[in-house]
Amino acid sequence: DREKAILSGGKKVAALLLAALLAFSMFGCGGDEDTSDQVIGTWALDYDMGPMISEEMGDEYADFQSPLEVSIRFDFDEDGNYRMYVDEDLFRTNFNNWMTAFAGYMSEELYQQIEAEGVDRATADQMIQETYGCTAQEYMTQLLQQSIDVDSLLDEIESTGADEARGEKLFMADPGEEISANQYDLFKVDGDTLTLSLADDSQDPEVLPGLDYPLVFTRQQ
Repeated sequence: DREKAILSGGKKVAALLLAALLAFSMFGCGGDEDTSDQVIGTWALDYDMGPMISEEMGDEYADFQSPLEVSIRFDFDEDGNYRMYVDEDLFRTNFNNWMTAFAGYMSEELYQQIEAEGVDRATADQMIQETYGCTAQEYMTQLLQQSIDVDSLLDEIESTGADEARGEKLFMADPGEEISANQYDLFKVDGDTLTLSLADDSQDPEVLPGLDYPLVFTRQQ
């Protein structure tokens, strides 16, 4: 069912984006000098969710590929607080582009199904217009838009907490929780680049499919 597939695609994007941000919220989260001033500011890392989404959607959509880049941001302030979120404008633009591509893919699938029944494309266009009052692409896009509330999603993925940097260790904790001396990432600031590395080489370096430690962020301000 094409409608179910479209709705499932939108929900998949929402669920995977939440999972992606959750993975980041779990990182690095000492007796050394306070080095918190080195990380103060806004840092960004770009990640293309497109391949992960295509893989999660299953073999039926294996030939659908479209990028969906998100810019994951961290704000570290002078009071030892952090905020994690995504660049909203970039996400809205890139999500709309992904949605257009997926709707186009599903529209073509629909055309092929109709043509297999002996109906030519011009007739199919007329049938769809008479039934839904729009083109196949527009109808698929409408279904996809109904499957995800972008405003609510952007609100939900934002998180805050406490941070502390001592020596080369970056500690983070959720709101209301104390920073643990045993949970941290190693960090290095070189000009406008913040690099996070695992403190323990035995840990799995993969944060998300296609994104491994070390994580390299770029200063935004």
